[in-house]
Amino acid sequence: MPLPISIEEPTVKYMKVPLSASETIRILRQAQPVSSGVPISQGQIGDTKHVRLLNETGEVIPLQANVLSRWEDESILMLIRRQR
Repeated sequence: MPLPISIEEPTVKYMKVPLSASETIRILRQAQPVSSGVPISQGQIGDTKHVRLLNETGEVIPLQANVLSRWEDESILMLIRRQR
């Protein structure tokens, strides 16, 4: 059985994951935090320091990203993102 390989740097330079949120129960919300899970392909990202959230114009949006689970090679399988 091979030993897991630690992923130090991301293997992709850019990965686009479309995210959106909508209000479904008609409550006016302003500056409320939004959380969601984001699946990552095996071997792509090893550390949340390589994760950025951009708006439609390419500006960085403050983001809290935590690892929920990892692949056998220790790369991120699922991360939880939280933003305002």
